[in-house]
Amino acid sequence: SLGASLTRDIYLRATTTATAASVAWLAGRVTGTRGRANTIALVALISTQLFQTLASGGRDRVVLLAVIASMGVLAASVSIPAVCLFFGCRPLGPVGWGIALGSALAATLAGTAFEHWTRDLSSSVH
Repeated sequence: SLGASLTRDIYLRATTTATAASVAWLAGRVTGTRGRANTIALVALISTQLFQTLASGGRDRVVLLAVIASMGVLAASVSIPAVCLFFGCRPLGPVGWGIALGSALAATLAGTAFEHWTRDLSSSVH
């Protein structure tokens, strides 16, 4: 019974994550170098996954704390020069962070709205 529902959720999350990373990379490329765009896309990709986890985790405190801690590790990974160099990233300024987090948030909100809409549509059909 979970087959179709699970498959739909996997496709939706994959599309949401890929969209956020792609939009972030394109915006990052327009505003800077390829290396900077790659880092912006990486931050958007991971942030989208974390935002989706937060959206599906509801008000669970453990989920919230895990997302906050993970965002902190992500920020450190692309901000601390030695760690950033190790991962092949570029430190981001406010514009880069804005692009990455804005893309992640917009994609997550759109994906969540689409998910609710399709569930409402599916429940009204049955």
